[in-house]
Amino acid sequence: IFLKSTLHVDSIFYYSLISVIEIMRGLPHAFFQSKKLFNWINFFLGFRSLLQIIIITFLFKFGYNDLESIISGLLIGSFILIVMEYSLFLNKTLRIFLNKESINYLILNKYIKFNIVTFSSTSIKALHQHLDKLIIGYFFSVNLVGIYATLKKITSPIIFFAAPLQLIYYPKIIEWNKK
Repeated sequence: IFLKSTLHVDSIFYYSLISVIEIMRGLPHAFFQSKKLFNWINFFLGFRSLLQIIIITFLFKFGYNDLESIISGLLIGSFILIVMEYSLFLNKTLRIFLNKESINYLILNKYIKFNIVTFSSTSIKALHQHLDKLIIGYFFSVNLVGIYATLKKITSPIIFFAAPLQLIYYPKIIEWNKK
């Protein structure tokens, strides 16, 4: 959206760091799920929310209420959380290696391939979903992107009514064209 302006480059950079951290959290979460450590996952999710609320409240209290400060607060909270998650993850995996538990490399290979395909398809889907906004933001103003996105959200439920009508009336339209 901000391709023509360098005003928000820092914000986009910080937000992309948060996205990378969130993607990196997938490895410990997958491991915790495989070991049925759901309580740890829930703890980390709750702790992250609490930590980010505390950091943002602290920033607002001291007058840092701009976008960069909020994103910096989210980045600090995400970084603290990923350090905690990887600490527990490495602790658990080192115990596996020290106890000489066997690793099934065939399953590990399948898991890595699955993650590559999933990440690629998710990235392409995200680009597909937001490409229209990026193009409008490049050629027009950011305000127009906001108006467009709002109108698109408001009018998107129309498809739920239009799709069944298309299925109902399509055979009738074919019959009319045959006559």
